[in-house]
Amino acid sequence: MTKAYKLTNDAWPILLGIAIDTLQGRSSSSSALCAKQAISHDLLLRYLVVLQSEGLVHTWPSDREGELKCALSAEAFDKLGALFLPQAAND
Repeated sequence: MTKAYKLTNDAWPILLGIAIDTLQGRSSSSSALCAKQAISHDLLLRYLVVLQSEGLVHTWPSDREGELKCALSAEAFDKLGALFLPQAAND
């Protein structure tokens, strides 16, 4: 059975922004994600904790104080693909 992620509607655009950056060969910065999503840094950090706990992203400190870098985890595409493919395709 496919695990259902507990992501809110607001978490998906953040995850998509990180995915786009990762696919383009760069990491996302927390300040850029905040600007793109028009949310506070504190709120973004809460979403990143959830995305990390689901194994979808990983984060690390940036050179800029108080900022994080993030990218999709190696397993993210498999985990996300399982959500959108019919269960029969995953067996």
